[in-house]
Amino acid sequence: KEDFEKDNEALFKLNDDLSGKNQINTTFETWALATYFEDVISYANNRLYDMSKGRYTFLLGKGKDNRGQKGLDVSVLDSYTGKIRDSSSFSGGELFIASLSLALGLTDAVTNRNGGIQLDSLFIDEGFGTLDFDTQEITIDTLLQLQENKMVGIISHIEFLKNAVHSQIYVEKTTSGSKIHIKS
Repeated sequence: KEDFEKDNEALFKLNDDLSGKNQINTTFETWALATYFEDVISYANNRLYDMSKGRYTFLLGKGKDNRGQKGLDVSVLDSYTGKIRDSSSFSGGELFIASLSLALGLTDAVTNRNGGIQLDSLFIDEGFGTLDFDTQEITIDTLLQLQENKMVGIISHIEFLKNAVHSQIYVEKTTSGSKIHIKS
């Protein structure tokens, strides 16, 4: 048994390191996710900067409990106040643009990391009703820019989108069932 342990000492050490018994208490899976997540946050920050007019920046935390979740906590720096905010303090509109920024950041990271794999479609379901007028305009401009190389589907009941989006599919509820109307 001693010979076996001595011959395989490097393998046991590697197993310990990969399973989180290491100096940073992080499993290999968490480390890999955190590495990819850093890319997502970097791309998301580019989007968030534009949509928030430079007000917000995502920050990666070290984890609340320091039990190997390093790099997976996200907070937001508010440049107006200079303070770090938790997403639970966001208004509906702020939360919407933060979520949209993260979704677009993920798309950008996948596209740029995986040899040009294209994610050609994006669907957004609601959220626009929580935006103030200026943020509506910024969000629509962002989505229209995306339409240059992606199909963007917006599912919404908000009136201002009817003027902003030219190609539309309307679903009309009738007593005999739903009808679809296409406007392009």
